[in-house]
Amino acid sequence: MIAAGVFSPDYAQAGESPETSIVQMDSETPSEPAVPSPESRAHVGGFFHSRLNVDTSHDNPQKSDYGLRNGIFLKGDFDPGSRLRWTLSARASYKVFADEVGYFTNYYDLELFEAYAEITLGKLDLKLGKQVARWGRADISPTDNLNPPDLRDFIFTEKEFTKVPVPMARARYYLGDFNVEGVYVPFFQPVRLPPAGDNWSLINPRFVHDYLQKHPLDNMPQTIREAFADIQNGSLSIENNKFPQTLPKNGEGGFRVSGSGAGMDFSLSYLYTWQDLYLPAFSPDFILYIRNHMAACGPQDPDCRNAEEILLNTDPEMLVKTPPVFYFSTSRTHILGADVSTNVHGFGIRAETALWEKFSFLNEDYSITRKPFLEFSLGADRLFDGRYYVNFQILENLVLDWNRKTINPVNGAPIGLYVAKESMPSLVFFLRGLFGDESQYQPELRASYNLAFHDYLIDVLLNYSLTDSMNLALGAAFLNGPQHSIFGYFSQNDCVYLNFRYSF
Repeated sequence: MIAAGVFSPDYAQAGESPETSIVQMDSETPSEPAVPSPESRAHVGGFFHSRLNVDTSHDNPQKSDYGLRNGIFLKGDFDPGSRLRWTLSARASYKVFADEVGYFTNYYDLELFEAYAEITLGKLDLKLGKQVARWGRADISPTDNLNPPDLRDFIFTEKEFTKVPVPMARARYYLGDFNVEGVYVPFFQPVRLPPAGDNWSLINPRFVHDYLQKHPLDNMPQTIREAFADIQNGSLSIENNKFPQTLPKNGEGGFRVSGSGAGMDFSLSYLYTWQDLYLPAFSPDFILYIRNHMAACGPQDPDCRNAEEILLNTDPEMLVKTPPVFYFSTSRTHILGADVSTNVHGFGIRAETALWEKFSFLNEDYSITRKPFLEFSLGADRLFDGRYYVNFQILENLVLDWNRKTINPVNGAPIGLYVAKESMPSLVFFLRGLFGDESQYQPELRASYNLAFHDYLIDVLLNYSLTDSMNLALGAAFLNGPQHSIFGYFSQNDCVYLNFRYSF
């Protein structure tokens, strides 16, 4: 889908283990089931991480210009010596933000991350509980749709947290060179993405600032001022939604057949699921208002067919009226997937594709249309001289049957995640070098460029390993492009940052 295929932070994992096989490793899919140790054992570990960032753009009073994110992650694997193994993990985070005038906000979050049991019965493996299951082999994987992505920190999400664990039941049966896997997810969970009040929100601070410039709070009734205060302080949530009820009939399920032969690894998969990237479903009255506004535009009016200008000029009372102007929604869909990976002359080659029976998009009048959607990725990577790791990936996102209905926002979208064109190819590049006697210095370059919208992301950093378990990283991230593009939508979030991580 667009959220994963165009700007997902998963690409940050591309060079995580260059010393291992070029083909992406999946520790959860061995060719044969694991044989339990006769002795009872337990392992507990984790890491502490902290990130300080300073944004380089200070022209928006609604934005957080400084941020300090601290977190700790604990994970325990417990093997009692039988064919049963338990995995438990938890994370806690504390975030502090400040704007340019020194106004502070803070958030605290404590979460049980994964909690599942793994049972081995001959050639059958069972996993039951809250977990992350990864399908596909590419670094940005079109078929990896079992768990929703966590985009709350956008490109800065730690690699361990790019996916949200969900309760599920998994069964894998081993047939020599082939594996057959079935999955059932009983409850829908959407992508984690703040609707408003955060630098990476669906409704970002730039739009809030521009709106308040046209509609000052001092001129609004008290009830409207309170509603906009919720947007500004981040308390706007996705509670106003029509997500599927937690009933067995609303569960998600699928299967995957994978194997190896002739020097290649491959798989075929099918998934009956809900779209993780939820959409704002606007009320018929508001859609009619948009249509009337567009119909009233003259042929030379620059605001005509411009979604952002329409919202900026919308009366505040309409935006916050009851019933609400919009709620969040999702839709059922089928996904067929396939992938293949191999090594050619020292290069790891991976190709992957996913065909969505229907994917939901916003039209220019804010109504929703559903269209067949195809994602494809082709990647190659290699480790040169044991020191330089290069990873390059091409992605294509195609909206099929495009001409049936015009899709929004090719010209000024206030909600950047839903921008779409018929063809949306992207290039993703990753480079890492190892320097120093003990490879203490590891400079990295990560870049993504979208050929459809001409927007880009560049992230450069220098890692320094103080010890085997302690790491510092100094970096800078730059995002730019047209305002209606994804990276252009977040271009005010350019920053320099300092990361610290201690593993134990």
